[in-house]
Amino acid sequence: MPDITGGMSDEIDTGVAFQAELGQFGAVGRVVYDPRPGDQSCWDWSGDSP
Repeated sequence: MPDITGGMSDEIDTGVAFQAELGQFGAVGRVVYDPRPGDQSCWDWSGDSP
């Protein structure tokens, strides 16, 4: 997972999407990660997006 520690907290509190070459939608898609409930220091994959 890319390093997002330099991001602004209000931009990443609800989740982030990264471009992905191997996701459900191929090279034009994104993978989405959300903060883990109860442990905001851990992030979990939550799906793919076009």
